[in-house]
Amino acid sequence: MNIVVLAKKDFGNSAFQMVQAVRKVTDHRIHLVVAQHGNYEDGEKYFDYCIADYKKDLPMPDTQRSVQDVINERKHVKAQIKNELSKVQKLINEADIIHWKGDWLPSDHFSSYLHIPEGKKTIISVSGSGFRRRNKARHPMAQLGWFPIRDYIERSDYRTAFTPDLNYPEYQGVYTQQAIDSTSKSFLWENSARPIIAHSPSHRGKKGTDIFLKAISELRNSRFKFDVDIIENVTKTECIERKKNATIFFDQVGVGFYGNAALEAMQFGIPTIAGIPDFAYKQSGRKLTLGTCPVIRVYPTVDSIVDAIVRLFAPPAFKPKMSTIAKRTKEFCDGFHSYEAVGAMWDDIYKELR
Repeated sequence: MNIVVLAKKDFGNSAFQMVQAVRKVTDHRIHLVVAQHGNYEDGEKYFDYCIADYKKDLPMPDTQRSVQDVINERKHVKAQIKNELSKVQKLINEADIIHWKGDWLPSDHFSSYLHIPEGKKTIISVSGSGFRRRNKARHPMAQLGWFPIRDYIERSDYRTAFTPDLNYPEYQGVYTQQAIDSTSKSFLWENSARPIIAHSPSHRGKKGTDIFLKAISELRNSRFKFDVDIIENVTKTECIERKKNATIFFDQVGVGFYGNAALEAMQFGIPTIAGIPDFAYKQSGRKLTLGTCPVIRVYPTVDSIVDAIVRLFAPPAFKPKMSTIAKRTKEFCDGFHSYEAVGAMWDDIYKELR
């Protein structure tokens, strides 16, 4: 089966991870096309094709180059983009399924460069704040969505959400969990005489970092001794290396679910704390329950975070309690979020749609 995944932006490389999962367990021909060059990290590219934005990608004149040099360079860039577009259009023409990933509507942005033939089976997978619909009074950091839900329904044959908090009943979709190559990673959690609580916010406001830091400030006045590692403005490689050393990983509160940042810690068995809304488990389609998900659930309040950490630190049960949670975390990540599990899930969906 031929599948083309189109992602205007692939935040956290979640589309790339999904594509890698499908490749690992199936023989489908699947390609990831992104619309911006942002998915480069540590010399690696996390896509197959990039349809760059002309205005952002073309070089601009400066004092170091002549006008003719800039003109020649712009011609070269345009030729590269045109060649890339030609390759992608051929893939789309041959595709059995067009899979749109992200909160943008199908054809948004890509329609300026590519033609999607009528009759192609279409999937939409939403994944972030651009789709979020919840009441701002309850979720003050959340947006209310860029487009009406009916537009997603009218432009797709099948709809999924990468986190269950986005899988609203009116969306008429299913929850499809994010992927990470966890089975290739070892269990690394270790008990430490001085625990490390790590947090890696991509955006402090969205992740509830201010609430977390207030909770940490309160905890420092307690009898517990620990260190805090705020991981930000570093490469992906360094971020993951520092997560390996964590005793506890704090993901986010306030909006969403646990996401890519959490999975990067969970794959090593690092116990993880996250804000999980009440409705998220219900909207998971019974894939997740309080009993099966080892993520330590908190509410977006200082007291809730403090209570959760105190319960984890409280002696004399600290070591066996944390060790059990760590093992459950690794087992859960391998069984539910691994390439093997997620790849098999998407194989079933693609076959059902075709």
